[in-house]
Amino acid sequence: MQIQHRSSATLGLFVAVAITASALTACGGDTAPAAPDTATSSIQATPELDPFEYDVNDWKKDTVTRIIDIGRERNESDTAILAALTASYGEVTWWAALDGTSEDLFGWRSPAVIFRGEDRYRAPRYDPAYITGAINYFYQRGHDLNLTPDDPVDYAVEVQTTDVRPASLGDKTYTYYQDRVTQRGEPNRFADESAVRTRYSEALPYAEAALRQIG
Repeated sequence: MQIQHRSSATLGLFVAVAITASALTACGGDTAPAAPDTATSSIQATPELDPFEYDVNDWKKDTVTRIIDIGRERNESDTAILAALTASYGEVTWWAALDGTSEDLFGWRSPAVIFRGEDRYRAPRYDPAYITGAINYFYQRGHDLNLTPDDPVDYAVEVQTTDVRPASLGDKTYTYYQDRVTQRGEPNRFADESAVRTRYSEALPYAEAALRQIG
């Protein structure tokens, strides 16, 4: 009888514990869920890049329009047109139309075309005919090199860095890197292909934005 009494007591204790646990579980089920985080994201859409910021008298826009129009007239691909825009922005940020600039539309001091004038050869880089000649020269080099890359940066780097230009006077010629002479103390942004590629990669978004605007 004593053993039976202990068994009954043990069973009663087990039942009591089970009931208590069930009650606690039931109470927990009634607990309200945590309020969701209603904080809104602070990320906003990136505004459209303005390729013609600080454009004086629409000189940049006029230059870009000329690059695109000539490309369309020549039936050039969008890759070639973007490459021309990229190279020009990367070199001179489309400022070649300014009187007195020492570089042409694609950053060359050595001329793509040479005009005779007053008993000497000169390269009027700000002259419309010279600018048009430089643009056609860039596109033609793409054909001469049989370029087919889909990447405008690859296209622009190949056209520019493989070129060799005659000097304005005499028989001397200059490679791309020889032509990029810096002023004393200034860093050479075009010292090697890696530097050129970096500069052109930074220029590509501006070229793409300009093509979207002018189209």
